[in-house]
Amino acid sequence: MTRNTPRIKPLCLALAVAAAISFPAHALAADIELPRIDVVGEDGEAIARQPGSVAIVTREELELTQPLSVQDALKSVPGIVVREEEGYGFIPNIGMRGLNPNRSQKLLVLEDGVPVAPGLFLANESYYSPRIERMQSIEVLKGAAGLRYGPTTIGGVVNYKTKDPEQGAKVTAKIGTHGYRSIGLDAGGTAPSGEAIGGISLVKAEGDGFRNNGFDMTDLMVKGGMALGENQWVGVKFTRYDNEINTSYVGLRPNEYKNDPTKNPAPNDYFLTDRKS
Repeated sequence: MTRNTPRIKPLCLALAVAAAISFPAHALAADIELPRIDVVGEDGEAIARQPGSVAIVTREELELTQPLSVQDALKSVPGIVVREEEGYGFIPNIGMRGLNPNRSQKLLVLEDGVPVAPGLFLANESYYSPRIERMQSIEVLKGAAGLRYGPTTIGGVVNYKTKDPEQGAKVTAKIGTHGYRSIGLDAGGTAPSGEAIGGISLVKAEGDGFRNNGFDMTDLMVKGGMALGENQWVGVKFTRYDNEINTSYVGLRPNEYKNDPTKNPAPNDYFLTDRKS
């Protein structure tokens, strides 16, 4: 069966409304960075030390562009090819250096330096993509330098770096076409001594979809840490992702697409995801 990708994409005109509540923070809180594995690094010479091609999508760029998904955020990176599937970036199809983007099989996807796919040597297909709302930056590494981070690095490495907790609370709401609606909560705090920090990031989103292929998604991250010494920190992170998407591998035949490009060819098919890590 021929699968056709519609030329008309869900146009999500997101209207973000944010309300922030600030509390006095300990001076040390601004310097806290919880432990994680960086692929590129953040110092001034980090990019120059890499033997391959490097790109970083910074926090400032994410706040400016307000991407709907991590796939949207990666579209600005040279050499990245993204193929949309259900229109909201829940099922990632990311390719590098001209390789097939199907299920992101030819690259290694990390979150805070940890592989996202559970079976790297057996089945590297990606059916889960972390939400962009809880990311502070994205590192992209192409070339031979990616070999040190694990298998399936033919195209390269993508590392999503999650936000560290911050003092205060922030509520964000988004609305868009095709019934898209989303609400997010970021809240955190530090101990009076500044030696411990913790926070929560919660996103709840629903939508009807361009092809009447609705979804109901909840993404939760709890992250924290405490100091063990003057230059030592220990961190912990828990994530819970639940999504029910009315989508399928089935596509539209040419005559079906011509008659109605918004038709859902498999209204009874669902991708159900329940992930804890």
